[in-house]
Amino acid sequence: MRALALVVLVVCLIGVFAQDYDREYRRERHHKKKHHKNRFEEEAKDALEHLEFKNEQVFRFHDDILEEQEQQIEQEIEEEEENIAGYRNEINNPCVDLDCPLGMTCFVDTDQKPYCSCVDECFPEEDEEYYVCDTSNVTHHSECEFYRIKCVDETMGDVELDYFGRCEEQKACMEDEMEEYPFRMRDWFSKIMKQMAEWDEEDGGLTDPEKEIEKEAEKDRAPYMRPAYWKFQKLDIDPVDGYLNFRELVELRAPLQHLEHCTKPFLERCDADNDGLIHVEEWADCLLLE
Repeated sequence: MRALALVVLVVCLIGVFAQDYDREYRRERHHKKKHHKNRFEEEAKDALEHLEFKNEQVFRFHDDILEEQEQQIEQEIEEEEENIAGYRNEINNPCVDLDCPLGMTCFVDTDQKPYCSCVDECFPEEDEEYYVCDTSNVTHHSECEFYRIKCVDETMGDVELDYFGRCEEQKACMEDEMEEYPFRMRDWFSKIMKQMAEWDEEDGGLTDPEKEIEKEAEKDRAPYMRPAYWKFQKLDIDPVDGYLNFRELVELRAPLQHLEHCTKPFLERCDADNDGLIHVEEWADCLLLE
C-alpha cells in the first residue's frame, strides 16, 4: 500500500510539473511572439520612416532642381533683356539721340561714338499678310528684311515698298470703281479718326487737339472734310512740306492695296501734274472735297 501511494504521489507531481512547464512554455512563447511582433512593428515603422525620409529627400531634391531651373531661366531672360536693351536704360547711352533710317541700327565704336549701320539679320514673318512686295515686284519675308536689303544693296536705291503681302498680279481697277473710290476713302478717314479718338494717346490715339477736330467734324455739314485734311497732315512728315511723296504714301497704300485694289491707281491719278508728288490741292481735288 505504501508503495502504491508513493507511485500515485510521483504521478501527481509529474502532472503538476508538466502543467507548470506547459504554462511556462506557453507564457514564454507568447512573450516571444509578442516580442517578435513588437520588433516587427518597430522594424516596419523604422522602414516606413526611412522610406518617408527618402521620399522627402527626393521631393526636396526635385523641388531644388525646379527652383534652380527657374532661377536659371530668369537669369537667362534678364541677360537677354540686357543684351537687347544695351545702353537703352542708361543715361550715358551713346545711341539715345541717334535716329537711324529703316534697315539700319545704332552701333557704338571703340571710342563710344554711335553710328548707324545695316541690320545684320531679320526674322521672317510667320503670316504672309506681313510680307512685303516692292516696286520691282519682288517678295520679301518681312519689312525689316526689305529695308535691310535696301541698306546693303546699292542697286536697290530706287526700289520702294509697294504693298504688304506676297507679290501677285493686281486686279484691274474699273472706271466705275475709280469713281466710287474717293467716297470710300474719305469715309474711311472719318471712321478711323473717330475710332482713334476713343484711344488713349499713349496707345496710338489722337492728341487732345486732334480730338477737338474730330468733335467739330461731326458737327460739320460735310463731316469728311476735316478728317481728310487731318490725314494729309499725318502723312506729310518726311519732309513736312505740303506735298506727299511716294515714300510718305506707303503708310496709306501698303496696308490697303490687298483690300482695295484701286488704292495705288487712285493715288497715281491724284498726282495730276505727274511730278511724283501730291500737293494738298491735288489731294482735295481727287477726294472731291468741297
